[in-house]
Amino acid sequence: MDENAERNGVTLKHDILPNKFVKLFTELHKKYGEKAVVLVDEYDKPIITHLGEGEDGLQKAQQNRSLLKEFFGVLKGIDVAEAVRFVFITGISKFSKVSIFSDLNNLQDLTMHAGYAGMLGYTQEELEHYFHERIAVFAQRQQTTTAEVLQKLRDWYNGYRFTKTDLLVYNPFSVINAFAEYDFKTFWFETATPSFLVNLIKEKDYPIPQIENLEIPETAFSTYELENLRLEALLFQTGYVTIHHYDGILYRLGYPNQEVKTSFSAYLFIFTTTLPI
Repeated sequence: MDENAERNGVTLKHDILPNKFVKLFTELHKKYGEKAVVLVDEYDKPIITHLGEGEDGLQKAQQNRSLLKEFFGVLKGIDVAEAVRFVFITGISKFSKVSIFSDLNNLQDLTMHAGYAGMLGYTQEELEHYFHERIAVFAQRQQTTTAEVLQKLRDWYNGYRFTKTDLLVYNPFSVINAFAEYDFKTFWFETATPSFLVNLIKEKDYPIPQIENLEIPETAFSTYELENLRLEALLFQTGYVTIHHYDGILYRLGYPNQEVKTSFSAYLFIFTTTLPI
């Protein structure tokens, strides 16, 4: 906050952090006559980092949750609200409004909003339209047909479904890397080692075979309390399982594609198997 204030030529006189945070918004608004846009990525990292670390880890996560609650609460204050145009927050977990966001309770949750079902991935139509030249080169490199390349891309990187609607999207990171190397590999998984998930699976002795065919009610997606975490919801939020079917009552979840199934199964086997001494 001090660095931002200095860079913009404003003075923050308060020592108390929440008051200083408020002052930063109001002084910038006063100086430029424009409202701020607040972008927060991985808001929950100070919390989930400590999951699966036993009682000590839980206490650290609870302490950080309290700090984050105070931090986000500032954004709803009257003075700040008048100086803020837009707030966008992303993270792995969706902690409920009665914990972190109890003070900032005017957020609109887009996690499973049908209007944004295709926002965070390539649809089949987008893949074939924008990458048709790459697909043709891919087929030449693989000495096969474009139809077979499309099928393998679908098997490896498609399958993510975030809402009740049956729209599926591709992992964009994996698709881009597949076109860069013209090969099928576990690109995304290798960049996002889910250590906290593995710790939780070990701590709760979760039955790994069930991951491939889970059935949960809609309420499971809204239970994000540190003291009562649902692993199924976390697996969904982190992209290791996705929606396969919804019958109006239950969601059936499973691995989204070959990339995730192959990599996550191997990862879990390595880190949850006790080797003999």
